[in-house]
Amino acid sequence: MKRTYHLAQTLENAQTIQNELLSGGVTAERIHMLCKDDDQLVDFGLNPLPLSQRRDIMADIEYGALAGVLVGVIIAIALIAAPAGTIDLTPIVFTSISFSFSLAGLVLGGLLGLNRENYHISEFRGQLSDSQCVIMTDSDAGDENKVTQILSKSAVSLKFLKEEDGEMHLEKIMNEIASKG
Repeated sequence: MKRTYHLAQTLENAQTIQNELLSGGVTAERIHMLCKDDDQLVDFGLNPLPLSQRRDIMADIEYGALAGVLVGVIIAIALIAAPAGTIDLTPIVFTSISFSFSLAGLVLGGLLGLNRENYHISEFRGQLSDSQCVIMTDSDAGDENKVTQILSKSAVSLKFLKEEDGEMHLEKIMNEIASKG
């Protein structure tokens, strides 16, 4: 999946582009908009980013759970040195301590992720004026040409911002390895 970012100077232009993409066969799930005030997107009928893409929830949940496991294991190992008779550190107690801390880390990481904007989004948010809008289109290898053609034929001029490739292409990597060997 490849995501391209374009800048539209007005929300009306973004609305025109979204309608052109939809009529060209691009599904609404592959078109996302970002502007300074996301409430404006709803007023214009534009497709905003889902919460999971606006915030770093999943990454922070993973980091929180990992940190929780590490803290839990360290505490459980430290309890091994506790005086005899204070705690009976069986494998079940050891695992329970580690699991409890990982669960706490998972929850804290999720809460932290809800409060932190995704780094892909934050680089644009501060630079947008009140009327500008970033248009993000997701496309598979077969759809790239269709999206590019629709955007190039549009009467609305867009500024290309960047492109991200979210997949590892194993065939390409294997071909490169084979050509070197």
